Amino acid sequence: MFDSYQVIFLAFTYLVGAIPTGYWFAKFFFNIDVTQLGSGNIGATNIARVLGKRYFILIFFIDAGKAFLTLYLANCFVSQTDMFMFSCAVLLLLGNAYSIFLTFKGGKGVATSLGILCFLLPVTWVCVFIALWLSVLLIFKEVFIASLSAALCITFGYAIWFGATNVFYFLIFICLWLITRHHQNISLFLTTKK
Repeated sequence: MFDSYQVIFLAFTYLVGAIPTGYWFAKFFFNIDVTQLGSGNIGATNIARVLGKRYFILIFFIDAGKAFLTLYLANCFVSQTDMFMFSCAVLLLLGNAYSIFLTFKGGKGVATSLGILCFLLPVTWVCVFIALWLSVLLIFKEVFIASLSAALCITFGYAIWFGATNVFYFLIFICLWLITRHHQNISLFLTTKK
């Protein structure tokens, strides 16, 4: 299916996704193990909880940026086929969730998903996604609700606008991935609202 060069790049893609940005940042600059504090997650939300809100944007956009840049490089220098690009995107998510650098533990993939969406979607749709995300965040004050809501809205909107393309099916995959990775947050939120 893939030639040797593509397989090597896919392995590289997993390693990029596996870079635990938040964990290494907290460890190097503050000598703090974020997996032992707050929610124990290595993502931007827990970094903000442990180190302060000003670090949220830094970690979030580094994680999103490395996903976007990896896909950009793959598209420019390796292969432009949907199968290869989607394989890269999946490996970025797998690397983020099951990092070889953290004994196969990791984050929940929100920032990585944003980086993937920035590559896959037109700029206008990315702006809509960010606007939806910020709006829901202001209302509910929960990052995971904002992320899931924006992802679901963009997926349905994309289907209506462009139809059932390969990108649409991959958007469904991202939604299911985010729901699965946040199932504990969803259960806790629903329980506290009863």
